Amino acid sequence: VDGTGQFCSVQGALDAVSARNASATTITIENGTYFEIIHAASKNNVTLRGRDRKQTIILGVNNDALNPGTATRSLVGIDNSSGFVVENLTIHNLTPQGGTQAEALRMQSCDQCVVRHADIISLQDTLLWSGRIYANDCYIEGNVDFVWGTGAAFFENCEIKTVGRAGYVVQARNTAGKSGYVFVDSKITAGPGITGIVLGRIDVSVYPASHVAYINCQMGSHIAPAGWTITGGAASANLRFLEYKSTDLSGAPLDVTRRIVYGR
Repeated sequence: VDGTGQFCSVQGALDAVSARNASATTITIENGTYFEIIHAASKNNVTLRGRDRKQTIILGVNNDALNPGTATRSLVGIDNSSGFVVENLTIHNLTPQGGTQAEALRMQSCDQCVVRHADIISLQDTLLWSGRIYANDCYIEGNVDFVWGTGAAFFENCEIKTVGRAGYVVQARNTAGKSGYVFVDSKITAGPGITGIVLGRIDVSVYPASHVAYINCQMGSHIAPAGWTITGGAASANLRFLEYKSTDLSGAPLDVTRRIVYGR
């Protein structure tokens, strides 16, 4: 942003990468706050790397009221790309509570993509990920279905935090036979005074094969005893809402005897 680099915006640097790029390309973002909406498509083998996770910040407002539709309402959106990496930065959609769906990071038709060492912040619909995506050492903040999409996403050593109000963590819209959203060795936390959080929900009349799993995760007391919720009818045999060896935030085994069980 101070003019010392090759580009003065992240969008400008991405635009300079040719479509269907074949070679590994790294865009280094120097420390600073970048007020912009970023959308890119067909950018393969690109790494978007901040200089410092807390000091390299992509910031702005975008949402469904301003730009209706999932393809246009995110702050950062990556489409139809493979091998795309986002790391070592913060992405923060400033849309306020009640400001409609406002993804901070949307990755659709993103194959073998990676998000690591990153803070991703919004309120409603923080992440929309579809394809095959791996997340490691990420902090993700929101409150209404703020992790959602149709693809397979694997989260490892991440913190998923509900802020502002009670809500739902995950809505996985995968089809039958396809993997959904899996969280391993992660923390599911909440802001002060927030209770009754649902780990995952889905309308089974539309997405009867939703798949969400929490494995070896720490969870705060804010999680509702039932854990999960469905609408639209009875659960099908293909619905998989799964939990294995959950603990409280101190590492003690969690009482899950009141959980609703969907799938094996």
